[in-house]
Amino acid sequence: MRSRRNLTLAVIGLVVASVLGMGLAFKWRLDAIGRFRDESRVVDADVKSLLRGARADASILIGAFDDKEFAALLRDQGPYWRERTNACDAIRRRVRELGPLDSDQVREALEIEERLDLACVGSAQLARAADSSDLAVARAAVTRLAGDGASVTPREP
Repeated sequence: MRSRRNLTLAVIGLVVASVLGMGLAFKWRLDAIGRFRDESRVVDADVKSLLRGARADASILIGAFDDKEFAALLRDQGPYWRERTNACDAIRRRVRELGPLDSDQVREALEIEERLDLACVGSAQLARAADSSDLAVARAAVTRLAGDGASVTPREP
């Protein structure tokens, strides 16, 4: 009789422990999903802001009248392109720290990283082009950043 009672208490204890364990695991998962959601929104906003600034500066370059104006604008913008390149490294670390838990979060992180790559690669190319006065590389990078089919060709005076 006593061993049956101990067995019943042991089973009840295991059931209670299992329910508590599953509840804690569920809470941990919900907390992790919430952290991902919150952090991915912040990182995505930073990426969009970075890309918006890069595209705005690229549109200024697109509007250059001739090679001389394009080169002067590129030279003036050089520090901004280098600053964006440095910001890219910090944002990329934050994207990698997101730690997606499911396929939807993986897809979201990849979309953020794709936009970040566009801004980072273009900014790095334009920073190098500003340092070396390489207008051909700058035009190619600006065209990719513009993303709407705009291209940079010098106008005849």
